[in-house]
Amino acid sequence: MKNHTEKPARRLIIPLLTVICILFLCNTVQADESVASWTPFSPAPSGQIGGAVIGEYDWRTIDPEDITVQRVLLRMGWAPVKFASIWIEGGVAALSIESDSLSLKGDFGTAVGAGMTLSSGDFSFAGVTPFISARATMFISRISDDDRMNEFGSQITERRRYEWLQGYGLIGLSLPVGSGLLFGGLALRGLSQEEERLTNYSGQEVQETNTYTSGLKPGLTAAVLIPMKGRFTTCIAMEAYLEGMRISLTFGQWGTP
Repeated sequence: MKNHTEKPARRLIIPLLTVICILFLCNTVQADESVASWTPFSPAPSGQIGGAVIGEYDWRTIDPEDITVQRVLLRMGWAPVKFASIWIEGGVAALSIESDSLSLKGDFGTAVGAGMTLSSGDFSFAGVTPFISARATMFISRISDDDRMNEFGSQITERRRYEWLQGYGLIGLSLPVGSGLLFGGLALRGLSQEEERLTNYSGQEVQETNTYTSGLKPGLTAAVLIPMKGRFTTCIAMEAYLEGMRISLTFGQWGTP
């Protein structure tokens, strides 16, 4: 029987923790007021505009299947005031399916998103600042199954199109630590999936549509933002929730170098 929890943990969590430690040890940028003025997930500090490239790995189980999503996004954002930031995203994403009976890899398709973070501004306790964040994302991925023969000798070809809509909300705390900003908290995530499947049985086509709605699933998020020289930044975030997890690595620049 497959172990659905060890694969992403072994392949991604330990290497990312290693990257975090290396960045903290090698980074010589000192924390200052600009670090404290960052809101979580923002590509720029207060009063600035920034951009970032994001790589994401999203894994979850739906019934007996492992569903993985790989995304590469460009995030552009603005922090008009100290307590707020907004951003939009665009890029590509690909979905893959694995179970005991099949393994399908999808093509990269369009991915978009938008989000915002609101913090308490100057209000903090012992350096800890409350905040809330929300994000909505959508992507389309297509999977073309190889031709195969069934037990009756019929030639079968499948074409699948997946459209995912996800919503994410977080209530958390942020804390400047050394040259970085730590943040995290309690999260809620919801997924709506629509699958359009076209199956060709030796020239006869059958089309069907399947939908899946996860409802709101609770989880935890932990992340670290590390400012670099030349106004570059790195952010690593890990989310764990019922049915799955997400790991993301962000590298960006804000303002004018």
